[in-house]
Amino acid sequence: MQSKDKSYLYIIFLVLIIIFFSFRLFKNMTRFSKEGENPIIGMLTFKNKLIQRKFDSEVIWDEVESGVEIRNRDTIRTGDYSDALLTLVDKSKININENSMIYLDFSDSAIIDFAYGSLSLVGSEDNSGGGGGGTTKGGDGGGMLKDLKITAGDKVLEIGNSSINLEKSGKEDLKLQVTSGKAKIISNGKETELKENEVANMSHDGIEVSEVTLFPSLPLDYQKFYSKTTKTPVNFEWSTTDGSENVYLEISKDSKFSSLVGKYPERNNTLQVNLDSGSYYWRLTAVKKDKKSREISNLRKFQIFSVSPPSIVSPEDGKTYKFSAFAPLIEFTWKKNELYKEYSFELSTDSNFSDNIKKSLTSSNHITIDNLPEGKYFARVTAFPIGAEISSETSAPISINLESTAIPESPILASPSNGQKIFKLYFEKGFSLFQWKDNPEIKEYNIQISSSKQFDKIIYDNKLSGNQTKPQVKAPPGIYFWRVSAHSKDGKNSEFSEISSFELKEIDKIEIISPNNKSLNKFIDENTVFQWKKIEAIPNFIFEISKDENFQNIIFSTKLNSYQASYKFKEEGDYFWRVRLISEDNIDLSKSDVYSYSLDNIKDPVIISPKENEKVDMSKTEELTLKWEKDPKAYLYIIEINDSYGRSIVKSTKTNNNYYIFKDISKLEEGSFSWNIQSIYKKGEIESFSNKLNGNFKITLSDKPVIPLAKSQKKFYVE
Repeated sequence: MQSKDKSYLYIIFLVLIIIFFSFRLFKNMTRFSKEGENPIIGMLTFKNKLIQRKFDSEVIWDEVESGVEIRNRDTIRTGDYSDALLTLVDKSKININENSMIYLDFSDSAIIDFAYGSLSLVGSEDNSGGGGGGTTKGGDGGGMLKDLKITAGDKVLEIGNSSINLEKSGKEDLKLQVTSGKAKIISNGKETELKENEVANMSHDGIEVSEVTLFPSLPLDYQKFYSKTTKTPVNFEWSTTDGSENVYLEISKDSKFSSLVGKYPERNNTLQVNLDSGSYYWRLTAVKKDKKSREISNLRKFQIFSVSPPSIVSPEDGKTYKFSAFAPLIEFTWKKNELYKEYSFELSTDSNFSDNIKKSLTSSNHITIDNLPEGKYFARVTAFPIGAEISSETSAPISINLESTAIPESPILASPSNGQKIFKLYFEKGFSLFQWKDNPEIKEYNIQISSSKQFDKIIYDNKLSGNQTKPQVKAPPGIYFWRVSAHSKDGKNSEFSEISSFELKEIDKIEIISPNNKSLNKFIDENTVFQWKKIEAIPNFIFEISKDENFQNIIFSTKLNSYQASYKFKEEGDYFWRVRLISEDNIDLSKSDVYSYSLDNIKDPVIISPKENEKVDMSKTEELTLKWEKDPKAYLYIIEINDSYGRSIVKSTKTNNNYYIFKDISKLEEGSFSWNIQSIYKKGEIESFSNKLNGNFKITLSDKPVIPLAKSQKKFYVE
């Protein structure tokens, strides 16, 4: 008796496990972090772009918005072109610049673990203008938490209630500037004190302290400008001491100053620059008086906001909606502005908006209206700002018309566009999409295609409920015309649409570029590249290599959308290749010719004599013999001999022997000569050539002929 197969129980068990862990993964990915019970130490009073917070007991980063409470042992980080302003419980402020991260631990004492980036700390009494990092002379810095410390790697910075700017540019490089009060640096057991307006550059070489000579004044750090113009004039002010030369004002889109907007030389410590809306950083740079170093002031940031009334994008002003039975849905959209938190949409029957039929408050930038009766309407949008710095703004009103008609509106054709070319094969196989604008009132559409503009030669006539179709019609190449009419649900028929044309043409034949047909090639252990010409059709090819001309023995096949393919042959032999253009349904649309490609073990000739740089003594011989190894597969050999000046003595002489005898020794004077040999292979009527092999040799004469001396008693004179 056979036992029953219980494998289905294992399958059920595995499915349950998958469902359980999938649910746990979903919950983990979609849940929000728990805040925990750590005490509140401050609030995120301002944010720009991406700011993330991680609780002490969590591993997930949450994106946070302005107004969120900051708890003890929270970690805050900023993204590209982002920054955050934290206001602590005592009204002290921490400005965190882009690409920075800090961890706040105020359990036993006030400690900020500074991971990377840049920040500024400023006490409540120093925080004029809502920013940080500005120079405030005098005073102790006010309400900063007592005994505040910042840890950065192996360094501890005792800030106390001072105001500072801090930047970390590498693993060990830190820059600390004291803008008010005092600070202490503890590193490797040594203490270094900084006074107001002193800066310390810390690296693995040590700590270098110098006096600040550049003092940015206006605009204030994190100052906001609101403008209704394209360009906003911004006034910059600063002061310097006698220790600075060649002072420049730099303005950038990023805190690393890799996207400079401008660099301006000092002009009496003031400058006005017209800027577009956006976020900017600015600083001062100078060459110190000793001309051995360069000083960079603390970093400041400001923002320019474009204050403009909301603009209704759609529908366009004056648009008319025609309907026969049911009023259409109308979606109103307008441009969104980060300065505004809510929008009031109004729809009225008069331009003064004294008779509103619709008024809605929304935080999005669109609203949909339906069931409007026939008539003329006016719409406008009022935007309400986030803060009290700016006032609400109202858009210019637009008007729309709803018109009831006895018959439905004619359909609007979409594709193919007028005059578009369509491949005949696509049309015959039903690959070409004909589409027009849909109308919810319509029950049925009637599409007609004709070879004449008068539609007296209709080749396709079809009724359908949808707003698209793929005709499958056999037709010769030429110009064709199409149109669509609509039939409403209440039995009314529209006029035909405007007539649109298209052209049917034959699909391009695939033309081969390389390798040439019937080519005999040297077998090499590397990829062979096959190429063909570009065509107008969508490139969806099948590349094939076969051992037979009918492709019954295909050894390689690949699908690609480029105009070349490569293949590494494994052995010699005769091969055939082709390219097919296919549809999405793998139907052949076009084919190339079949090309043959033969591979043989073509070898370069091996020289026997004369050997490289061999000296050939021609004093006792009347001929020069060139020899090479015999290749049984070689059909012929081509030999050339050249003198040291590159002149041909023997040019392209052919032989089927493995030697060549040169007898015209009058051309072989003493000196250097070269010769090259090339093998010719033949398969049927196809020839292939090896590489040319070059050799060098020298002609010498050991027994030189004695030149006779002419003797005479007479004297000869030559004038």
